[in-house]
Amino acid sequence: REFVNITGTVNAAGEGGLLGMAFHPQWPATPDVYLSYTRTPVAGDPALICPGQTTAVLTSIISRFQSTNNGTSLDVGPDEILKVGQPFTNHKGGTIQFGPDGFLYFGLGDGGSGDDPCASGQNLGSLLGKILRLDINAPAGMYKIPGDNPFAGNVAARNEIWSYGHRNPFRWSFDMVSGDMWVGDVGQNTWEEIDHVVKGGNYGWKTCEGFHRRGSTTALCNTPGLIDPVVEHPRGEAQSITGGYVYRGTAMPSLAGTYIYGDYVTGNIWALIYDTDNKPTPKVIATVGANTLVAFGQGNDGEVYTVQISGTISKLVPAPKLAPDNFPQLLSATGCVVPDDPTRPAAGLIPYDVNAALWSDGADKERFLAIPDGATITINADQDWDLPIGSVAMKTFSVGGKRIETRLFMRHDDGGWGGYTYEWNAGGTDATLLPAGKMRALENDAIWAYPSRNQCIQCHSKAAGGTIGLETAQLNGDGIYPSTNRISNQLATLGTVTFT
Repeated sequence: REFVNITGTVNAAGEGGLLGMAFHPQWPATPDVYLSYTRTPVAGDPALICPGQTTAVLTSIISRFQSTNNGTSLDVGPDEILKVGQPFTNHKGGTIQFGPDGFLYFGLGDGGSGDDPCASGQNLGSLLGKILRLDINAPAGMYKIPGDNPFAGNVAARNEIWSYGHRNPFRWSFDMVSGDMWVGDVGQNTWEEIDHVVKGGNYGWKTCEGFHRRGSTTALCNTPGLIDPVVEHPRGEAQSITGGYVYRGTAMPSLAGTYIYGDYVTGNIWALIYDTDNKPTPKVIATVGANTLVAFGQGNDGEVYTVQISGTISKLVPAPKLAPDNFPQLLSATGCVVPDDPTRPAAGLIPYDVNAALWSDGADKERFLAIPDGATITINADQDWDLPIGSVAMKTFSVGGKRIETRLFMRHDDGGWGGYTYEWNAGGTDATLLPAGKMRALENDAIWAYPSRNQCIQCHSKAAGGTIGLETAQLNGDGIYPSTNRISNQLATLGTVTFT
């Protein structure tokens, strides 16, 4: 069934065409749909801002359409609320999405050709090379400027601008849980990049390309005021990045909270995995045909889909065989607790507490530490504790007197750390290993968030010392030792402990 037909309006020259669609946040109560496309310039379109060129070859449009038949089709429109002159036929961007704040965001490339000949990326007087933020609650043919836009009221800048320094933010999205904006920005000849975009951010083009000076494979950008990408890809890996979505589905638990994106030219699809250094590392998880991947989509259930230029839409699903998880599935089987009573720590685990605990939604916490027999803890110049291989830190969270979660943080043979989250059963008799992050409703109507293993490593990075609370300043205070019913300074007590 045909929903809307703008064939006679759109000029699809080069990288133009119908490039984005966004339903009003209150759809279908407010039956408005916004389309992003390019058309042939007409009299009355805005003047082109490009040195040495006065005639636009295309006009980028955001138009509002309406349905009068309960969403069966769009039969009122177009109401063109934004028009931007384009000097060339490539680098149109075109993605539009409503943000969690209800405003409409619009990504525009630098105008095309090569090397940003219109100097758009850093020109705050131009809408090209920008992410825009618009208030669409306005009369026909108009929009308003949100009062908290970064350049609102600045006569030297276009007030629509949310972020700038983009080359071609072809595809981007909001994380449906955190609201964070993730942008895939197409590079020129050397680097492709993924950006985590924030209000008023300058992402470097055309001074920078990826982490590097524009066009360089060796010289880093290092320019004050510019925001580095999250990750870059050399041209040997990607040649036209296609931004995707943060995965929030359930079909692939190991990818929960992970940003998924791809490349049009190679067809590779990556998940952005964080390592023990808190460094984001792309991992290829799937491949589609070369020169086909033009977009990703996300369902209301958080699952992610690929869109190919042929019109094929595919859902990302787990591979037929998943690697087995050999880690103990029950807390009682880990050796860190008494097997017949997992509420009690195993012999050899030492209780500890910290002077300044992180807020954990009002939960009570119990902490324990164990290191291998005969081993010692090294204290570095910053008074952070470097635990030996084989060490375990255990923390249990309780809400309203009931155990909710136990986390094990373990140092493996390769020196890296691993985080493992166990969810306690309703009876409080044991806890089960979670394969991924999870949200759980508690009896007090609060929502408890269990972190994924990848999220554990993002916080407990090498830069943070692996463990966070184990440092001299945090443990220089009295602790209660249940086995002896004594209160003693923790540093003094630990200094007398011999692990044999």
